[in-house]
Amino acid sequence: MKKLLLTSAIILAAGAAQAAVAPYVSLKGGIADGGMNFYYTNGDPDNGYIDGYRNMSGFTGAFAGGIAYDVDTSMTLRAELEYTFSKTNGWNWGRFDMVNHTILLNGYADFGSKEWAIRPYVGAGFGYGLGNRLKWTDWAGNDWVNVGGGIAYAGMFGAAWAATDYLAFDLGFKYAVIDGVNSQDWWGGESSADLINRTVTLGARYSF
Repeated sequence: MKKLLLTSAIILAAGAAQAAVAPYVSLKGGIADGGMNFYYTNGDPDNGYIDGYRNMSGFTGAFAGGIAYDVDTSMTLRAELEYTFSKTNGWNWGRFDMVNHTILLNGYADFGSKEWAIRPYVGAGFGYGLGNRLKWTDWAGNDWVNVGGGIAYAGMFGAAWAATDYLAFDLGFKYAVIDGVNSQDWWGGESSADLINRTVTLGARYSF
């Protein structure tokens, strides 16, 4: 009898643990609003100045895989590894494009009971990003490309609607920065740039 009770308890505990932790994958796409904050050195690091490009718009997409853990009936914590691609363009002495690639380790907190139709969430991410700036037809008629990488970080919030027990649709906002990307300025000197992306996405998340 004791063996039967012990076996039943182990089976129930294993089932509860499996229900509390669930792997998932997600796919997102949407619009991006970008910008750059540059510190131009003009070949002289001690006499540089700050400038920026604004009003850049384009698109973004992201793919992630992670795990979700139900802390209790009113909160779920998620950890995921996410790849994001975004491309924006604007005008400053000519048209240019900015392409960003980031790999982030994200953490999320989903609030509210799973019985709720819509659950809000907040999150933050940290990782590495690569920025590629392609400029066409600048004031001197030159075409040039700058590529650099740096530490990336992001903050997110949004809400998800559970269509089924396994499938949820997501509307979210993310503010992401690739910090301190080294590039070449107009005069051949070194400059440092912070590449900024603000995105609004629609996505789908499937839990296994």
